[in-house]
Amino acid sequence: MLDALAASHVEVWYFHLIEEPWMEAGRSPLLGWLIERGEPEIAARLEEFANGNLSLLAARERLLRRWRMSTLARRLADAGGVPDPSRREAGREAVTRLVRRVRRANGPQQ
Repeated sequence: MLDALAASHVEVWYFHLIEEPWMEAGRSPLLGWLIERGEPEIAARLEEFANGNLSLLAARERLLRRWRMSTLARRLADAGGVPDPSRREAGREAVTRLVRRVRRANGPQQ
C-alpha cells in the first residue's frame, strides 16, 4: 500500500486523508481498509500525520522517509541474492542520488 501511496501525488493523499473523511463525517475508508488488512500501525501513522500540525506535503515526506528507513534491512537482505554487476549499478545510483541530495541541501556552490 505504501508503495502505491509513495508513487501517488499529494492530491491523492489529500483526498483519502482529509477530504473523504470530512465528506463522510468519520474516519477515512482508507484507514479502515488498512486496519482490516492487518496494518493498524500504518493506519495509525497516516491518521497521526493527517491530524498533525505539518502540511500534508511535509507529513507525506516524513511518513515515506520513516517507511523507507524501516524497510532498509529487508531491502539490504534482498539485495544479497542479486548478481554483482546489478549490485554495483544500484550502488552507483544510490551514491549519485546521495550526492545530488547533499548538493541541494548545501545550495549553489560558488
